[in-house]
Amino acid sequence: MKKTLSIGVFVALLVSLSLAAGNKKVSVANEAAKVKRAIQQYVQRDQQIKGGFFLRDPRSDIIRDLTFDHVDPYIEKTSDNQYVTCVDFTDRSNNRLDIDFYLKLDARGDLDIDRIEVHKVNGVDQNNP
Repeated sequence: MKKTLSIGVFVALLVSLSLAAGNKKVSVANEAAKVKRAIQQYVQRDQQIKGGFFLRDPRSDIIRDLTFDHVDPYIEKTSDNQYVTCVDFTDRSNNRLDIDFYLKLDARGDLDIDRIEVHKVNGVDQNNP
């Protein structure tokens, strides 16, 4: 009887822990979706205003006209509640660029783009070439 009760309690505990873990995953997935949506909306607004998404490459001092490809699935949340992720673009010369977007929460809880940095061009790290 004790073994049956212990196994039942153990199973109930596992089920409740897995449900709790599932809720955390949904929360993380929701945060990732919000980050991706904020970046996509930022790029789209910029394209509508300027007729393209332009970014100055500080290393080459070239203004690049970029075409959005995708937001990488890995999104990092820093200790100061800032989000960082890599976004893939191509330029008019078919160079592949990895652009790091840094986002932070504003006073209303909306995500704002804090800064944008060229991370890689054709796979070459621009910070440590």
